[in-house]
Amino acid sequence: MSLAHDFIASDFRSLSREEQIAKCHAMAREALNLAATCSEEKRAQYFDLAARWTSLARDMENTRGD
Repeated sequence: MSLAHDFIASDFRSLSREEQIAKCHAMAREALNLAATCSEEKRAQYFDLAARWTSLARDMENTRGD
């Protein structure tokens, strides 16, 4: 199982704010996709990860220009 969206912090920081937000949403979608195909014991962890990526994206959306 390989991620289509690798995360490298230095690459993330070099993105524009809009690109960072889009990356967070993409990572959340990837986690949800993995949750749909993984074992029962890992599913909750992927759902939690998706929620955290989504929360980060929303926080960034709500603090634009700060």
